[in-house]
Amino acid sequence: MEQHFIDCGTIGTHRISRSDVLRVLLIDEHAVKFSQNEYFIIRLLAGGAPLSNQVLIQAVYGSGPTSPHEKPLSKHIDRLRKKLQPYGLTLHRVTKFGYLLRCVEDEPASVGPD
Repeated sequence: MEQHFIDCGTIGTHRISRSDVLRVLLIDEHAVKFSQNEYFIIRLLAGGAPLSNQVLIQAVYGSGPTSPHEKPLSKHIDRLRKKLQPYGLTLHRVTKFGYLLRCVEDEPASVGPD
């Protein structure tokens, strides 16, 4: 099964690989399975660069206006965070831009409610 995984490098101290066939992200040897739409998003973010909402929405929903899809995107992001957090990763919101996959340890401490 190992030959199906593509190395994505590291995010912080975590080694990341992916299987497009299985829709699985391997985080330090822990396999995390995703729905089709979740996988479209996490596959792009696994590259380690911040991506805009528009790029993520187009990956999931195709071209067209992005505004009707922003709320569904945020629901996918919430589900992804819940799946990634036990393995030390999170999706960080880049204000007025989009999201970045990063280590939980790298997240700034929260100061009060959002």
